[in-house]
Amino acid sequence: MSGDLSERFGKAGLTPRILIFSFLWCIFNTVVFGALLVGTNTNLMIPSFLLLIVEAILTRAINPAYQFTPQEWAVFFSIAMSGLMTTPTWETGDMWHQATNIAFLRAFVRVYATNFETWHTLEAPVPDLWIVKDPSAINAYLYGGPVAWDLYLPIILFYIVNWISLYLAFHFLAIVFRKPWIDVERLPFPWQRPLYEALKSAKGLEDRPSLFNLNRNRWFWLGFLLGAVSASVDVIAIWFGVYIPTMYEFQKYEINLAPYLGEIFPSNLWQLGWESWAVAVTILMPIDVLNTAIIFWVLLEGICVWINFVTGSTPAGDYWTNGVETGIIRHRLLFVGRPPGAFGPIFIALPLILIWRSRKAIIHSIKAAVSGAPREEDEPHSWRTVWIGFILCFIVWYISMLASGAPWYIFWTFIMLTLFFIFSARWCAETGGVLFPTHNLDQHYNIFYDTLPLQAAGNLGLNTASTATTLYAGNWYHWWVPLIPMEPTLVGFKFAQETKTDNKDISLAIIFSTIIGIAIAIPLGIWMFHNWSASILYERMLELGGVATTYEGWPPLVPFLMSGQSWLDFYTIPDLPIWWITGFIIIVLMEILRTRFTWFFLNPIGIVVGSGAMCEWFYDGNLVLAWIIKQLSFRILGGKGYERIIVPIACGLMIGYAFFFMILQIPAVFAVVI
Repeated sequence: MSGDLSERFGKAGLTPRILIFSFLWCIFNTVVFGALLVGTNTNLMIPSFLLLIVEAILTRAINPAYQFTPQEWAVFFSIAMSGLMTTPTWETGDMWHQATNIAFLRAFVRVYATNFETWHTLEAPVPDLWIVKDPSAINAYLYGGPVAWDLYLPIILFYIVNWISLYLAFHFLAIVFRKPWIDVERLPFPWQRPLYEALKSAKGLEDRPSLFNLNRNRWFWLGFLLGAVSASVDVIAIWFGVYIPTMYEFQKYEINLAPYLGEIFPSNLWQLGWESWAVAVTILMPIDVLNTAIIFWVLLEGICVWINFVTGSTPAGDYWTNGVETGIIRHRLLFVGRPPGAFGPIFIALPLILIWRSRKAIIHSIKAAVSGAPREEDEPHSWRTVWIGFILCFIVWYISMLASGAPWYIFWTFIMLTLFFIFSARWCAETGGVLFPTHNLDQHYNIFYDTLPLQAAGNLGLNTASTATTLYAGNWYHWWVPLIPMEPTLVGFKFAQETKTDNKDISLAIIFSTIIGIAIAIPLGIWMFHNWSASILYERMLELGGVATTYEGWPPLVPFLMSGQSWLDFYTIPDLPIWWITGFIIIVLMEILRTRFTWFFLNPIGIVVGSGAMCEWFYDGNLVLAWIIKQLSFRILGGKGYERIIVPIACGLMIGYAFFFMILQIPAVFAVVI
């Protein structure tokens, strides 16, 4: 018995030493890069890749027996991305956290600031459980001062209960999709692939040569060098004012062909922007997603826009809404709603399709839960545990929302979030989530669904129920978008598959770290406000491209609530229901054809990429460059050559960029902070 137990712990990832190491490291990382440096850019690839190197050097010098196993590293990755890391500023080449990280530190800063300023600036009736309204506490919050912890205690408890219940609910729901997505479809998770590919080489999995064998891993290290050069150029350009002709924004480059081709073929095809790391992650997308994206980019942003212009149904020249929301073909309304909003046809149709495609696994799990069947060997928990956990977490979340003043039909928001989280998890699993819509899912576009019950009940107005529903939905879609539930769980299970780690170890690690991460980050966020003062913190975050809450570009939330009008009437979107229904039908038909006929290669997720609905405007140049490289590599090198040469280069570039991007920033950030 003792021998079996010893063997079990020897192969397990959830060992005491990795738990202690993970928690200490992640708390240190959150405090240093989150609280002290206030939002400098960090991500999981940087410390993990560095730690892999340090571990190899130290343990070889001391005793190789002290090395972490691949299973322990898989647990570390899952802990690091599930609640104890820092969320970076937006658009910083962060190769991990945009869309996968659940670091609540800066999320809380955003959410609290939004709720506070909605009450303080817009005089909206924000619930008392969301912010402190005592005059002395407000003064300390705005200008710095001691924390009135007794006044903050109810608020702290509300956020802890509300966030833990929501995140754990979707952790359990992600388990239901684990086998269909990871074991059966073997979705690639392009953004995470560099790390588990590096781990395989570092640990000699699958008889791979050592990561430090430069000759055998020359393609990886070539990519690493390219990433290092690219990051160095980007950081030097921004910090030292070096002029680069093609750089039009931090980390972004562009070739503008519009002056030469815009008159010949007016469309949205001629301004090609790219980032080196974004090209790399786009290369790692599945070929059907990439092909679909290119086809729909040319079709929608090229041909459809051109038709609208040449017919005179919309004037050429203004590409913001002309030719995409107006004209004969309103493709933006057809596929993604009024962009980019979580209520668009594809954001509803695709998760419903994914639920339908996984119906056998879902039905099986429910039957097993009802019958009380024991845990299946490859599952993290019994199905009864999974479904009871999901239901209990929903009940706790629901009660917490009712206690904060939300109406009884707030459960509708939970339903809409479920669809959005399923979609976003799938988006990251197939595309990597590069340029995830941190700022592109604007509140005034996606509150449509979440205010339907308010409108139907005749309660839409400037009252606590309306404000609570609207702000909560808006925060989750807009401010909290990088912190999507489900994704970290599924990525953790992907690491489990690649490293042959017990799925139960991964699940328990994520549960532990999520709870601890929330409990640490919320009071730490409050301390940040008072230590730095909210006014200074907002200014600091603006300097870093961050999260200061301003209302210059804010949607007219209060006028909307005061109007009592429907969303469509208030925002006057012409004929949106017709286009919405048509787009929904097209997406469903595409999926039916895709599952029935092998020759039909179009993947609906590629529409999201090609239309720019979930990207920072469009992939454009990233998409074009990646597609050309991938097509050429398959034709010249073949499938094996692509995996042997192109994939290691792309993985090395992503890690090299992330590593050097942060290292080179640290001196400059310290100079600004100090």
